[in-house]
Amino acid sequence: MKTSYTVRKGFEKPLLLYGMQMDYFYALLGIGVGLVTLILLILYRWGTGSTSQFDALIQVGLLTVAFFAAIRWARKKAKPKKYHFNKTRSFLSNRDILTCLKKCPIK
Repeated sequence: MKTSYTVRKGFEKPLLLYGMQMDYFYALLGIGVGLVTLILLILYRWGTGSTSQFDALIQVGLLTVAFFAAIRWARKKAKPKKYHFNKTRSFLSNRDILTCLKKCPIK
């Protein structure tokens, strides 16, 4: 069947990069670049001898943990929220609706 307008699929949905929404992907990319830069600076300081090896390893470990926490945060925020409804059923009768309307009359 031919239509008079073109059908484009997917333009209504937000763009996904590596399974994440575009905003969160770029936020994660910025955090990752910042943390890699800090790790390189720490390794440079360790190489020149201004910090000890133990201090450098602890700082690199903490920044690595921060990076994985940022990945977890971005993936959690990028997924759409799922709504879970109660599985209990409630039945309304006409008498229930009538008593509710008598208590709170519509003006």
